[in-house]
Amino acid sequence: PVEPERGFILHTDDFKDPTTVDIDGGYSLTVKLDVLRAIAKGGGPRRSFFAFGYAGWAPGQLEAELARQDWTTAPASENLVFSDQLEAIWQKARDAGGISL
Repeated sequence: PVEPERGFILHTDDFKDPTTVDIDGGYSLTVKLDVLRAIAKGGGPRRSFFAFGYAGWAPGQLEAELARQDWTTAPASENLVFSDQLEAIWQKARDAGGISL
């Protein structure tokens, strides 16, 4: 990750604050500590995933990597994105994307 101290909370779209970014498909992203406070008080999103750090790409780099099939994609689902079975998440993603390894 480029900035490992930077945090992100990917969550269901039932929580909004002024910095929340809506993502297609019922997901949102919030980077402010307010979402953590809301979760701690029981008023946050129904489901969430905490991530620290991020990867950055130069213009066109990600598109080129996708075209070379350096990455694989799978349809997002709430049970996959917010799975509590971390040891099985990669297999679930491969199965959802139709990838056999």
